[in-house]
Amino acid sequence: ILYLFVEENLCVEEIVEKGFDEDTVKWILHAVDSNEYKRRQSALSFKVTTRSFGIGRRMPIAAQTEC
Repeated sequence: ILYLFVEENLCVEEIVEKGFDEDTVKWILHAVDSNEYKRRQSALSFKVTTRSFGIGRRMPIAAQTEC
């Protein structure tokens, strides 16, 4: 679920279509988004994927709910 959300930039509906439970997907994506402040507080780190998951990860909440 995290890979699909972060790396593939899929929304809830698209992840659920891949066979995951909707409530689980919503819970995980909410946890990722609600803990954004923790990533901003952390020290600088290495980028290990093609997508940014630090300060550059921030997106408006409205952008997370739509496909």
